[in-house]
Amino acid sequence: KANLYSFIFFSESTDYGPSRRLDMYMIIGAGKCGTALLADFWKTRTEVGKGNKQYYCTPVVINTAVPDFIYALKKGISVDRWLGICRPTSSDDDKRRVLRGNDTKFGSKIVGGMGKRFKWGYEAAEEAKEELKEMLPQMMPSLRPTMRTRPFFKRASNKTELVKQEIELAIMFFGLGGGTGSGCAPIISQIFHELGIPIFAVGVLPSANEGNDYAKNAHYSMGETIKHANALILADNELIDREGGAQKYYKSFNKFISGCVVDLFLRHLASGEKSKPLDRPMIDHRDFVNATTLSAQRKGIAIIGRATVGVKDLDSRGQNLREVLVERAFCQMSVPKPEISKGEKVFFQFTYHPSLDKRDFPCDKITKEMKQQTTRDSVFSGFNTTSLRVAKLAFAQVYRPQDIERIVAIKNQARQAE
Repeated sequence: KANLYSFIFFSESTDYGPSRRLDMYMIIGAGKCGTALLADFWKTRTEVGKGNKQYYCTPVVINTAVPDFIYALKKGISVDRWLGICRPTSSDDDKRRVLRGNDTKFGSKIVGGMGKRFKWGYEAAEEAKEELKEMLPQMMPSLRPTMRTRPFFKRASNKTELVKQEIELAIMFFGLGGGTGSGCAPIISQIFHELGIPIFAVGVLPSANEGNDYAKNAHYSMGETIKHANALILADNELIDREGGAQKYYKSFNKFISGCVVDLFLRHLASGEKSKPLDRPMIDHRDFVNATTLSAQRKGIAIIGRATVGVKDLDSRGQNLREVLVERAFCQMSVPKPEISKGEKVFFQFTYHPSLDKRDFPCDKITKEMKQQTTRDSVFSGFNTTSLRVAKLAFAQVYRPQDIERIVAIKNQARQAE
Protein backbone atom coordinates (compact mmCIF):
# COMPACT_ATOMS: atom_id res chain seq x y z
CA LYS A 1 0.00 0.00 0.00
CA ALA A 2 1.18 3.50 -0.72
CA ASN A 3 1.51 5.66 2.34
CA LEU A 4 2.48 9.09 3.58
CA TYR A 5 4.99 8.12 6.25
CA SER A 6 7.22 5.68 4.37
CA PHE A 7 10.95 5.56 4.89
CA ILE A 8 13.33 2.63 5.18
CA PHE A 9 16.66 2.03 6.88
CA PHE A 10 19.13 0.76 4.26
CA SER A 11 21.98 -1.64 4.91
CA GLU A 12 25.55 -1.13 3.74
CA SER A 13 24.98 -3.24 0.64
CA THR A 14 21.89 -1.39 -0.54
CA ASP A 15 21.67 -0.79 -4.28
CA TYR A 16 20.20 2.68 -4.71
CA GLY A 17 19.08 2.16 -8.28
CA PRO A 18 18.70 5.17 -10.59
CA SER A 19 21.31 7.89 -10.48
CA ARG A 20 19.95 10.52 -8.09
CA ARG A 21 21.24 12.78 -5.35
CA LEU A 22 21.14 11.06 -1.96
CA ASP A 23 19.78 13.27 0.83
CA MET A 24 21.16 12.30 4.23
CA TYR A 25 19.26 13.50 7.30
CA MET A 26 20.18 13.08 10.97
CA ILE A 27 17.30 13.14 13.48
CA ILE A 28 18.40 13.78 17.07
CA GLY A 29 16.50 13.27 20.31
CA ALA A 30 18.07 15.10 23.28
CA GLY A 31 16.86 14.42 26.82
CA LYS A 32 13.78 12.49 27.93
CA CYS A 33 11.24 14.51 25.92
CA GLY A 34 13.45 14.56 22.83
CA THR A 35 13.99 10.80 23.03
CA ALA A 36 10.22 10.20 23.20
CA LEU A 37 9.63 12.46 20.18
CA LEU A 38 12.42 10.78 18.22
CA ALA A 39 10.99 7.36 19.06
CA ASP A 40 7.57 8.41 17.75
CA PHE A 41 9.16 9.88 14.65
CA TRP A 42 11.12 6.68 14.07
CA LYS A 43 8.07 4.48 14.59
CA THR A 44 6.06 6.60 12.16
CA ARG A 45 8.90 6.42 9.68
CA THR A 46 9.35 2.65 9.68
CA GLU A 47 6.06 1.02 10.58
CA VAL A 48 4.38 1.12 7.16
CA GLY A 49 5.55 -0.09 3.78
CA LYS A 50 8.66 0.46 1.72
CA GLY A 51 10.58 3.69 1.46
CA ASN A 52 11.93 5.87 -1.27
CA LYS A 53 15.44 4.75 -2.18
CA GLN A 54 16.76 8.25 -2.75
CA TYR A 55 16.27 8.96 0.95
CA TYR A 56 18.32 8.02 3.98
CA CYS A 57 17.70 9.01 7.57
CA THR A 58 19.56 8.04 10.74
CA PRO A 59 18.47 8.56 14.39
CA VAL A 60 20.75 9.62 17.25
CA VAL A 61 19.76 9.59 20.92
CA ILE A 62 21.74 11.97 23.20
CA ASN A 63 20.96 11.53 26.88
CA THR A 64 22.29 11.19 30.42
CA ALA A 65 19.92 8.56 31.85
CA VAL A 66 19.82 4.85 31.04
CA PRO A 67 15.99 4.46 31.31
CA ASP A 68 15.53 6.90 28.43
CA PHE A 69 17.93 4.88 26.28
CA ILE A 70 16.00 1.69 27.13
CA TYR A 71 12.80 3.39 25.98
CA ALA A 72 14.47 4.22 22.65
CA LEU A 73 15.60 0.61 22.32
CA LYS A 74 12.03 -0.61 22.79
CA LYS A 75 10.98 1.70 19.95
CA GLY A 76 13.54 0.20 17.57
CA ILE A 77 16.52 2.56 17.91
CA SER A 78 19.58 0.33 18.31
CA VAL A 79 22.42 0.86 20.80
CA ASP A 80 24.90 1.97 18.14
CA ARG A 81 22.67 5.07 17.69
CA TRP A 82 23.16 6.17 21.32
CA LEU A 83 25.47 8.87 22.68
CA GLY A 84 25.60 9.04 26.48
CA ILE A 85 27.00 12.10 28.26
CA CYS A 86 28.71 11.59 31.62
CA ARG A 87 30.82 13.67 34.01
CA PRO A 88 33.83 11.59 35.17
CA THR A 89 35.15 12.13 38.69
CA SER A 90 38.71 13.05 39.55
CA SER A 91 39.39 9.45 40.64
CA ASP A 92 38.04 7.98 37.39
CA ASP A 93 40.75 6.62 35.08
CA ASP A 94 38.50 6.93 32.02
CA LYS A 95 38.10 10.65 31.32
CA ARG A 96 35.79 10.29 28.33
CA ARG A 97 32.65 12.41 28.54
CA VAL A 98 30.72 10.80 25.66
CA LEU A 99 30.17 7.07 25.21
CA ARG A 100 28.57 5.12 22.39
CA GLY A 101 25.76 2.81 23.39
CA ASN A 102 27.75 -0.31 22.51
CA ASP A 103 30.65 0.69 24.79
CA THR A 104 31.29 -1.85 27.55
CA LYS A 105 31.35 0.90 30.21
CA PHE A 106 28.14 2.55 29.05
CA GLY A 107 25.89 1.06 31.75
CA SER A 108 28.22 1.93 34.61
CA LYS A 109 29.12 5.51 33.59
CA ILE A 110 25.73 6.77 32.35
CA VAL A 111 23.97 6.65 35.70
CA GLY A 112 21.59 9.60 36.07
CA GLY A 113 19.99 12.71 34.62
CA MET A 114 20.63 16.39 35.28
CA GLY A 115 18.06 16.97 38.01
CA LYS A 116 15.82 19.15 35.82
CA ARG A 117 18.47 21.89 35.92
CA PHE A 118 19.42 23.72 32.74
CA LYS A 119 22.79 24.81 34.17
CA TRP A 120 23.90 21.25 34.91
CA GLY A 121 22.87 20.00 31.46
CA TYR A 122 24.51 22.94 29.71
CA GLU A 123 27.79 22.56 31.59
CA ALA A 124 27.91 18.79 30.98
CA ALA A 125 27.28 19.26 27.25
CA GLU A 126 29.81 22.11 27.06
CA GLU A 127 32.48 19.93 28.64
CA ALA A 128 31.65 17.16 26.15
CA LYS A 129 31.43 19.50 23.16
CA GLU A 130 34.66 18.49 21.41
CA GLU A 131 33.88 14.78 21.76
CA LEU A 132 30.34 15.31 20.47
CA LYS A 133 31.67 17.35 17.56
CA GLU A 134 33.93 14.46 16.61
CA MET A 135 31.41 11.67 17.15
CA LEU A 136 28.20 13.09 15.63
CA PRO A 137 29.42 12.97 11.99
CA GLN A 138 30.64 9.42 12.66
CA MET A 139 27.06 8.37 13.44
CA MET A 140 26.21 8.61 9.75
CA PRO A 141 26.27 5.23 7.99
CA SER A 142 28.87 3.92 5.58
CA LEU A 143 27.26 2.97 2.27
CA ARG A 144 28.58 1.03 -0.69
CA PRO A 145 28.04 3.00 -3.93
CA THR A 146 26.93 1.26 -7.11
CA MET A 147 28.13 2.06 -10.63
CA ARG A 148 25.18 4.39 -11.20
CA THR A 149 25.27 6.17 -7.84
CA ARG A 150 29.05 6.52 -7.43
CA PRO A 151 29.14 10.14 -8.70
CA PHE A 152 26.99 11.14 -5.73
CA PHE A 153 29.28 9.59 -3.12
CA LYS A 154 32.19 11.84 -2.24
CA ARG A 155 35.63 10.18 -2.14
CA ALA A 156 34.30 6.97 -3.72
CA SER A 157 37.03 5.39 -5.81
CA ASN A 158 35.52 1.96 -6.48
CA LYS A 159 32.36 -0.06 -6.09
CA THR A 160 33.52 -1.98 -2.99
CA GLU A 161 34.66 1.02 -0.95
CA LEU A 162 32.41 1.97 1.94
CA VAL A 163 31.90 5.73 2.07
CA LYS A 164 30.89 7.68 5.17
CA GLN A 165 28.00 9.92 4.19
CA GLU A 166 27.73 13.59 5.02
CA ILE A 167 24.75 15.17 6.76
CA GLU A 168 22.43 17.27 4.60
CA LEU A 169 20.19 18.41 7.46
CA ALA A 170 19.85 17.77 11.20
CA ILE A 171 16.53 17.95 13.06
CA MET A 172 16.71 17.97 16.85
CA PHE A 173 13.83 17.21 19.22
CA PHE A 174 14.18 18.33 22.85
CA GLY A 175 12.21 19.42 25.89
CA LEU A 176 12.71 22.98 27.07
CA GLY A 177 11.71 22.39 30.68
CA GLY A 178 14.03 19.59 31.82
CA GLY A 179 17.78 19.52 32.41
CA THR A 180 19.39 17.29 29.78
CA GLY A 181 17.42 18.40 26.72
CA SER A 182 17.31 22.10 27.53
CA GLY A 183 21.01 22.14 28.44
CA CYS A 184 22.30 20.04 25.54
CA ALA A 185 20.26 21.71 22.78
CA PRO A 186 22.29 24.98 22.64
CA ILE A 187 25.59 23.07 22.50
CA ILE A 188 24.36 20.65 19.82
CA SER A 189 23.10 23.59 17.76
CA GLN A 190 26.47 25.28 18.14
CA ILE A 191 28.28 22.13 16.99
CA PHE A 192 26.26 21.85 13.79
CA HIS A 193 26.66 25.58 13.17
CA GLU A 194 30.44 25.19 13.38
CA LEU A 195 30.29 22.15 11.10
CA GLY A 196 28.35 24.18 8.53
CA ILE A 197 25.33 21.83 8.67
CA PRO A 198 21.82 23.32 8.96
CA ILE A 199 19.93 22.26 12.08
CA PHE A 200 16.27 22.78 12.98
CA ALA A 201 15.52 22.68 16.72
CA VAL A 202 12.05 21.45 17.74
CA GLY A 203 11.51 22.39 21.40
CA VAL A 204 8.58 21.62 23.70
CA LEU A 205 7.62 24.31 26.24
CA PRO A 206 6.62 23.26 29.77
CA SER A 207 3.08 24.01 30.84
CA ALA A 208 2.43 26.84 33.32
CA ASN A 209 1.53 24.31 36.02
CA GLU A 210 4.95 22.67 35.83
CA GLY A 211 6.38 25.55 37.82
CA ASN A 212 8.69 28.52 37.60
CA ASP A 213 11.90 26.46 37.62
CA TYR A 214 10.84 24.68 34.42
CA ALA A 215 9.97 28.05 32.89
CA LYS A 216 13.41 29.34 33.84
CA ASN A 217 15.04 26.38 32.07
CA ALA A 218 12.93 27.05 28.98
CA HIS A 219 13.73 30.77 28.95
CA TYR A 220 17.50 30.25 29.05
CA SER A 221 17.45 27.29 26.65
CA MET A 222 15.45 29.18 24.01
CA GLY A 223 17.73 32.18 24.25
CA GLU A 224 20.87 30.11 23.75
CA THR A 225 19.53 27.67 21.15
CA ILE A 226 18.20 30.30 18.75
CA LYS A 227 21.66 31.87 18.55
CA HIS A 228 23.04 28.94 16.55
CA ALA A 229 20.10 26.88 15.24
CA ASN A 230 18.95 27.74 11.73
CA ALA A 231 15.35 27.59 12.92
CA LEU A 232 13.51 27.14 16.22
CA ILE A 233 10.12 25.42 16.17
CA LEU A 234 7.95 25.41 19.28
CA ALA A 235 5.32 23.08 20.69
CA ASP A 236 3.67 23.56 24.08
CA ASN A 237 2.67 21.13 26.81
CA GLU A 238 -0.03 23.62 27.76
CA LEU A 239 -2.13 21.92 25.08
CA ILE A 240 -2.24 18.67 27.07
CA ASP A 241 -2.19 20.15 30.57
CA ARG A 242 -5.58 18.91 31.65
CA GLU A 243 -7.00 16.13 33.78
CA GLY A 244 -5.53 12.87 32.59
CA GLY A 245 -3.45 14.73 30.02
CA ALA A 246 -0.12 13.08 30.73
CA GLN A 247 -1.55 9.62 30.11
CA LYS A 248 -4.35 10.34 27.66
CA TYR A 249 -2.89 13.00 25.36
CA TYR A 250 0.90 12.71 25.67
CA LYS A 251 1.39 10.06 22.99
CA SER A 252 -1.01 11.66 20.54
CA PHE A 253 0.67 15.04 21.06
CA ASN A 254 4.10 13.54 20.31
CA LYS A 255 2.68 11.90 17.21
CA PHE A 256 1.22 15.24 16.11
CA ILE A 257 4.58 17.02 16.48
CA SER A 258 6.60 14.34 14.71
CA GLY A 259 3.94 14.10 11.98
CA CYS A 260 4.15 17.83 11.33
CA VAL A 261 7.94 17.58 10.98
CA VAL A 262 7.62 14.71 8.50
CA ASP A 263 4.99 16.59 6.48
CA LEU A 264 7.00 19.82 6.35
CA PHE A 265 10.55 18.65 5.65
CA LEU A 266 10.47 15.05 4.44
CA ARG A 267 7.22 14.89 2.51
CA HIS A 268 8.67 15.32 -0.98
CA LEU A 269 10.84 12.21 -0.47
CA ALA A 270 8.12 9.90 0.85
CA SER A 271 7.01 6.77 -0.96
CA GLY A 272 3.77 7.17 -2.87
CA GLU A 273 4.26 10.89 -3.45
CA LYS A 274 5.50 12.67 -6.54
CA SER A 275 6.65 16.14 -7.45
CA LYS A 276 4.14 16.49 -10.24
CA PRO A 277 2.75 18.41 -11.98
CA LEU A 278 6.06 20.13 -12.71
CA ASP A 279 4.51 23.59 -12.99
CA ARG A 280 3.69 23.52 -9.28
CA PRO A 281 6.26 24.99 -6.85
CA MET A 282 8.44 22.84 -4.58
CA ILE A 283 10.26 23.83 -1.40
CA ASP A 284 12.88 22.27 0.85
CA HIS A 285 14.68 23.00 4.12
CA ARG A 286 16.66 25.87 2.56
CA ASP A 287 13.40 27.73 1.99
CA PHE A 288 12.47 27.15 5.61
CA VAL A 289 15.68 28.88 6.72
CA ASN A 290 14.65 31.87 4.60
CA ALA A 291 11.12 31.77 6.03
CA THR A 292 12.34 31.93 9.64
CA THR A 293 14.83 34.73 8.94
CA LEU A 294 13.04 38.03 9.56
CA SER A 295 16.08 40.26 9.05
CA ALA A 296 19.86 40.06 8.95
CA GLN A 297 20.06 40.25 12.75
CA ARG A 298 16.74 38.71 13.76
CA LYS A 299 15.31 35.18 13.64
CA GLY A 300 11.68 34.29 14.02
CA ILE A 301 10.15 31.37 15.89
CA ALA A 302 7.89 28.93 14.08
CA ILE A 303 4.63 27.39 15.30
CA ILE A 304 3.51 24.36 13.32
CA GLY A 305 0.12 22.86 12.46
CA ARG A 306 -1.56 20.50 10.04
CA ALA A 307 -4.88 19.05 8.94
CA THR A 308 -6.14 16.30 6.65
CA VAL A 309 -9.44 15.81 4.84
CA GLY A 310 -10.56 12.95 2.64
CA VAL A 311 -11.26 13.52 -1.04
CA LYS A 312 -14.87 12.43 -0.53
CA ASP A 313 -15.35 15.32 1.91
CA LEU A 314 -14.56 17.94 -0.74
CA ASP A 315 -17.15 19.20 -3.16
CA SER A 316 -16.73 18.84 -6.92
CA ARG A 317 -15.18 22.31 -7.36
CA GLY A 318 -12.69 22.08 -4.50
CA GLN A 319 -14.12 25.23 -2.93
CA ASN A 320 -14.74 23.48 0.38
CA LEU A 321 -11.01 22.94 0.71
CA ARG A 322 -10.26 26.48 1.83
CA GLU A 323 -13.13 26.48 4.26
CA VAL A 324 -12.37 23.10 5.80
CA LEU A 325 -8.66 22.40 5.41
CA VAL A 326 -7.12 25.82 6.08
CA GLU A 327 -9.45 26.62 8.96
CA ARG A 328 -8.88 23.21 10.52
CA ALA A 329 -5.10 23.49 10.18
CA PHE A 330 -5.00 26.84 11.97
CA CYS A 331 -7.15 25.37 14.74
CA GLN A 332 -4.59 22.59 15.28
CA MET A 333 -1.36 24.41 16.05
CA SER A 334 1.49 23.32 18.33
CA VAL A 335 1.16 26.35 20.64
CA PRO A 336 -2.28 27.31 22.02
CA LYS A 337 -4.10 30.42 20.80
CA PRO A 338 -1.39 32.29 18.91
CA GLU A 339 -2.39 35.64 17.42
CA ILE A 340 -2.51 34.50 13.81
CA SER A 341 -2.79 38.10 12.62
CA LYS A 342 0.75 38.73 13.92
CA GLY A 343 2.36 35.95 11.87
CA GLU A 344 5.17 37.35 9.72
CA LYS A 345 5.60 34.52 7.19
CA VAL A 346 4.10 31.14 6.34
CA PHE A 347 5.87 28.02 5.06
CA PHE A 348 3.59 25.19 3.94
CA GLN A 349 3.52 21.85 2.14
CA PHE A 350 0.30 20.78 0.46
CA THR A 351 -0.20 17.13 -0.51
CA TYR A 352 -3.21 15.98 -2.51
CA HIS A 353 -4.64 13.14 -4.57
CA PRO A 354 -4.32 13.63 -8.37
CA SER A 355 -8.09 13.34 -8.80
CA LEU A 356 -8.39 16.82 -7.31
CA ASP A 357 -6.59 18.22 -10.34
CA LYS A 358 -9.32 16.80 -12.55
CA ARG A 359 -11.82 18.82 -10.56
CA ASP A 360 -9.94 22.07 -11.22
CA PHE A 361 -8.28 22.01 -7.82
CA PRO A 362 -7.41 25.61 -6.82
CA CYS A 363 -3.77 25.46 -5.62
CA ASP A 364 -3.37 29.17 -6.36
CA LYS A 365 -6.30 29.91 -4.06
CA ILE A 366 -4.71 27.88 -1.27
CA THR A 367 -1.56 29.97 -1.65
CA LYS A 368 -3.61 33.17 -1.60
CA GLU A 369 -5.48 32.02 1.50
CA MET A 370 -2.24 31.26 3.32
CA LYS A 371 -0.70 34.57 2.29
CA GLN A 372 -3.57 36.37 3.98
CA GLN A 373 -2.45 34.86 7.28
CA THR A 374 0.78 36.90 7.28
CA THR A 375 1.62 40.53 7.95
CA ARG A 376 4.22 40.58 5.16
CA ASP A 377 2.18 38.70 2.53
CA SER A 378 5.16 36.34 2.49
CA VAL A 379 4.53 32.67 1.75
CA PHE A 380 6.73 29.69 0.85
CA SER A 381 4.59 27.02 -0.81
CA GLY A 382 5.20 23.47 -1.96
CA PHE A 383 2.86 20.96 -3.64
CA ASN A 384 3.10 17.18 -3.90
CA THR A 385 0.77 14.42 -5.02
CA THR A 386 0.00 11.18 -3.22
CA SER A 387 -1.77 7.95 -4.10
CA LEU A 388 -3.84 8.24 -0.91
CA ARG A 389 -7.25 9.81 -1.43
CA VAL A 390 -6.63 12.74 0.89
CA ALA A 391 -5.71 16.40 0.87
CA LYS A 392 -3.22 17.35 3.58
CA LEU A 393 -1.91 20.75 4.63
CA ALA A 394 1.10 21.15 6.94
CA PHE A 395 2.45 24.60 7.73
CA ALA A 396 4.75 26.64 9.94
CA GLN A 397 3.83 30.21 10.79
CA VAL A 398 6.75 32.44 11.80
CA TYR A 399 6.43 35.02 14.58
CA ARG A 400 8.62 37.49 16.36
CA PRO A 401 9.32 36.06 19.85
CA GLN A 402 7.61 38.99 21.59
CA ASP A 403 4.40 38.33 19.64
CA ILE A 404 3.97 34.83 21.07
CA GLU A 405 1.98 35.07 24.30
CA ARG A 406 3.36 31.85 25.78
CA ILE A 407 6.97 33.02 25.38
CA VAL A 408 6.12 36.22 27.23
CA ALA A 409 4.48 34.17 30.00
CA ILE A 410 7.51 31.88 30.20
CA LYS A 411 9.76 34.93 30.55
CA ASN A 412 7.64 36.32 33.40
CA GLN A 413 7.67 32.97 35.20
CA ALA A 414 11.44 32.78 34.80
CA ARG A 415 11.82 36.17 36.48
CA GLN A 416 9.83 34.93 39.45
CA ALA A 417 12.20 31.96 39.78
CA GLU A 418 15.31 34.17 39.92
